[in-house]
Amino acid sequence: MSNDLSAQLRAHLQTSQNTETKSTGAPEYLALISEITGQDLENLEPARRLDELGLTSLNLIEFAVRAEDRLGVKFEESNALALETVDDVAKFVEAKQ
Repeated sequence: MSNDLSAQLRAHLQTSQNTETKSTGAPEYLALISEITGQDLENLEPARRLDELGLTSLNLIEFAVRAEDRLGVKFEESNALALETVDDVAKFVEAKQ
């Protein structure tokens, strides 16, 4: 993700770091989903669909940008938009780390 929108989003996210949740011991990708959706970690079961959790396509791009910054996982936009469930996220992130 190297377009202007991605750079703008990255800059915005860096200025709003103070709103991030503290480490809970959960995998960081779950913490990211929780931060973006406002869902409790307990609601992030593997079979849960991301759209049911409130993740829109824009939120998936935001997740990808944050995952790149915080986890070092490289996403193409198409990779992020192809994720459908919490388990899909887990498998993708774990395969890329």
